[in-house]
Amino acid sequence: MTLFLKPWEPLYGDRAKYFEQELARELPEHHPLCSKRYTALAKTEVSDDILYCLDDGTYAQVHLTFTKGPPERPGWPGHQAFEALADWMVGRMLADHTRKFGL
Repeated sequence: MTLFLKPWEPLYGDRAKYFEQELARELPEHHPLCSKRYTALAKTEVSDDILYCLDDGTYAQVHLTFTKGPPERPGWPGHQAFEALADWMVGRMLADHTRKFGL
């Protein structure tokens, strides 16, 4: 079990499935994540960013757009790749936590 610091919260069950389906709906054919399989792990309460674990063992933080189809702008939905969960935890989660709570 992974510990997520606020503003991040874990995703489980139907809620995780919802964000997995949303990403699948938004990904255009040319997007780097299009051919990947992924599992939604966590969501931040301050934006539309979701953390996904990819089938190759890497991670991606994705900014969903909630458009009706794939976004028209190239590169969307925006994402940042991480080789390991620890890289994301130090590089993003801890920074988000510190920024939100002024630590």
